[in-house]
Amino acid sequence: MTQNPTEKQTPAWDNWWREGQEGGAQDPTLRDYWQRVLEQTLTRPVRMLDLACGAGAVTAIANSMRLPTGATLDCTCLDASADALAIVAQRLPGVHTLQASAASTGLGDASFDFIASQFGLEYAGTGAFAEAARLLAPGGQLVLIVHYREGAIDEESRTTCEAIAQTLELGVLDAFDALLQAALALRSGAGNAEAFTAADQTLAPRVQQFATLLKDRGPAVAGGSLAQLFNDLAGLYQSLESTDLTAAREGVERASRDLKAFAQRMQAMREVALSAEEVAQIIEALGIAGLEMAQPETLKLGGRPLPAAWILRGQRP
Repeated sequence: MTQNPTEKQTPAWDNWWREGQEGGAQDPTLRDYWQRVLEQTLTRPVRMLDLACGAGAVTAIANSMRLPTGATLDCTCLDASADALAIVAQRLPGVHTLQASAASTGLGDASFDFIASQFGLEYAGTGAFAEAARLLAPGGQLVLIVHYREGAIDEESRTTCEAIAQTLELGVLDAFDALLQAALALRSGAGNAEAFTAADQTLAPRVQQFATLLKDRGPAVAGGSLAQLFNDLAGLYQSLESTDLTAAREGVERASRDLKAFAQRMQAMREVALSAEEVAQIIEALGIAGLEMAQPETLKLGGRPLPAAWILRGQRP
């Protein structure tokens, strides 16, 4: 795990939030886990911090719960991304939002009774774990779900990065754009049929290679985005005579940009995933910071055989 905060600061993550993505795994196992934790926690007045919150997945679960008599919830969502916090503000009105690094929040010591994070804190580097400990009040509880190195999500991220890299190396998008340019020139009278035919012949073997890639890796690779791209390009090709070619070129450019951003997000996940040794070091550091830490647990998602996440739990006496 890097010592330097990456914390969703890349354009790939900013664009993801700007497009209104929910973020955070939406697996029912995750929701059920948080439901159980929150039922045990929200039995009294609680100041909650959703640290490196993304779109506020954990806070949304907390806000949806019916609290018992005497319990109240005062929740703050903190993230480095203003775009992520804009989603929180829209979906969860009344929740406090704060844009800051999870490793340096600027908040006071012992400010919260419950601190949660789902696939977020690890992006801010190891200093973010110490910051979480500093913010936890006496009697408070800390529950962190973080990426598991060489686990299910890590493996999926690896195959996604590889498949996208192969797709881009094939040059199918560049060749398709060249075909669109030739079609535009032909339509305007500035080009000729020979140039269009040459572009078409350049594209054909790349499309075949793309089809082979999808056959080898399966249509679900990269979350199905590559299979969708193949179908979109096929549809465009079949309707070249009637399509808006300028808009089509913009779509191809956007597809290339989106694929690169997707790969960057997956690579970021891989870089922050924690090994067992790193988890042990974090638990030791949190213990030195005064927290009583439970043994780390693992969490499997989506029926996959490999763990997807570590669960780190602790409390301040």
